[in-house]
Amino acid sequence: MNNESANRPGRILLVDDQQSIHDAYRTVLLSNDTQSSELDDLEAELFGDAPTAPASTGTTGLMTFELTHALQGVQAVELTSQAIAANNPFEVAFVDMRMPPGIDGLETIVRLWQVDPSLQVIICTAFSDYSWPQIIERLGHRDNLLFVKKPFASEEVLQLAMAMTQKHRTSVASQLRLQQLQNANDKLQEEIGQRKTAESELQHAATHDHLTKLPNRNYLKNILAEQFRRREQNSDKCDALIFLDLDNFKLINDSLGHIVGDELLVQIAQRLQDSLTSICNDAATDLEHDSHTPHSLVARLGGDEFVVFLANVETEALAIRFAETIRDDLINSYVLTNQELSVGTSLGIAFANADVTTPEDLMRNADLAMYRAKFSGKRCLAVFDRNMHSSVLKQLEMEASLRTVLQEEALRMVYQPIFSVKDGTVTGVESLLRWHHPEHGLISPAEFIPVAEETGLIVPIGRWVLEEACRTVKRLNRVAGQRPISVSVNVSKRQIIDPGFVLMLDKILKSFDVSGKLLNLEITESLIMENPEHIVDRLHEIRNLGVELHMDDFGTGHSSLSCLHRFPIDVLKIDRSFVSTMESNVDYESIIHAIITLAHNLGVTVTAEGIETQRQLRRLRDLECDLGQGYYFSEPKSLDEVIGLMLRLEQSAASDRTALTSSQLTAGRSDLETC
Repeated sequence: MNNESANRPGRILLVDDQQSIHDAYRTVLLSNDTQSSELDDLEAELFGDAPTAPASTGTTGLMTFELTHALQGVQAVELTSQAIAANNPFEVAFVDMRMPPGIDGLETIVRLWQVDPSLQVIICTAFSDYSWPQIIERLGHRDNLLFVKKPFASEEVLQLAMAMTQKHRTSVASQLRLQQLQNANDKLQEEIGQRKTAESELQHAATHDHLTKLPNRNYLKNILAEQFRRREQNSDKCDALIFLDLDNFKLINDSLGHIVGDELLVQIAQRLQDSLTSICNDAATDLEHDSHTPHSLVARLGGDEFVVFLANVETEALAIRFAETIRDDLINSYVLTNQELSVGTSLGIAFANADVTTPEDLMRNADLAMYRAKFSGKRCLAVFDRNMHSSVLKQLEMEASLRTVLQEEALRMVYQPIFSVKDGTVTGVESLLRWHHPEHGLISPAEFIPVAEETGLIVPIGRWVLEEACRTVKRLNRVAGQRPISVSVNVSKRQIIDPGFVLMLDKILKSFDVSGKLLNLEITESLIMENPEHIVDRLHEIRNLGVELHMDDFGTGHSSLSCLHRFPIDVLKIDRSFVSTMESNVDYESIIHAIITLAHNLGVTVTAEGIETQRQLRRLRDLECDLGQGYYFSEPKSLDEVIGLMLRLEQSAASDRTALTSSQLTAGRSDLETC
């Protein structure tokens, strides 16, 4: 209780129906103020000093009071309400029991406490219609209720007023302090709650993916570790781990933007979760577990890699069927910002059998199986076996070597001439990439190109190939003289869809001062047919640079001649599989004839690949095929060898022209002599 509270007068409410009683109260309770004032006046008169200000309670030890009078109980209740409203409540009330004609003292006290429960009440009466037990029964045992009988002694009333006022103030101060402590405790509890919430959110963030809300790698590792500790309890069941990686997800990000890519990841996460929920419902398995109890789950490891862990599956065959279901579900189209996309996925599955001793081994095996699936083709599923380990490690080693292949200058270009089927003259060459590995020797493009495409290394490698092609164009056309020789380059879907590809191609052409008409880009029909709407604009941009577009391996995919008019294709290259069987199968020759006829009607040139015999060449000439290439004419050669071949052919053609001219002159002279 502070000094300001201690020094202020005590607020007393006097409730009695007799005015004389009020006068008596006033005489007793205000005598301290009167006596103090008279002493001050006497001191001033005797000593000539000015009267001093009244001393405070802290100085004299006497408490002063401020009295409020009520002749009836109802009036007392109204005054108490007004005091509460003014935030200046009474501290003590002296209440008479008999106050006719209004409510008696007992009812008055009840109503006073309804307004102010902390009011200290002193019953002061000569006669009462209630016994003390009845009063207690009505009011209860209260620590703010006292009883004094009339006639009372002045000292008794004064002491009660002082003591009860002090008690009220102590009680109010205690309640205030208690409320402060309660408020502080509530604030502390709120801060503790906020801290726990923050810790929970941090824990969730540490174990869950922010984008998809799925568990992350840390969560998965904890579950796998606990499952391996308990594996003996479920020795009759098996655990399966499925790794998933989306096919060509980077192309979607690069071409459509990261917002679309993120939305796709969220939808895929939901599909995976729905599939897992379905299989768990079928198996009557509960998905609701804490982060320490092993259970089946879907997790995102990062990027476009997801994991499905199947705990305590009945059989391996069931887990494989589930993986196949996931693959089929994910193929279904997605609607993303008003665009419809179809996405494939590569899946690898591994089982926690006796050979797998740690969670890390299981994750490695599933990852290796997925890696094998990706290089087996799109939308494939691979099950881990022991032989897969060494095979995939070889693929990983190849990927590591590819990252330095340009710096080490290990790539080489060879060229296969493209010639006119009609007269055998060279019209161009197809550039073919070769990799001479320092340890493994010559590596086939069929082995390393898929790795380059998957890792994105095809972009810098492809740029190097285009630059080499432009250098080759310059050399070949210096040798060929007036007859233009073009160079064809194979490009992948990864390169074509790259947003900066056309700009890069334009810069390369300008930097080497090469006309676009001397550079051809060979693309597969599968590249066009998988995403025709997205690719056609890019092809037109390339075509506007003057670069010709050749459709390679035509006939092996799903395209048709009827849709070629939609794409700016200049040349169709009939796949070697048709040419190699045309001698033994008349049907294939008919197909080639139909392709040539319809292509010519569309103004498209036709090149036949894989010509190996004179008979094939003769039949293609009869079918009016335009161009050809194959081992019958020339195998792939170095650029110097190709230039040597072209020079020999040119010399041979010149000799033929000279011989023809000589025979014509001899024939002319004979005719003249005959005349």
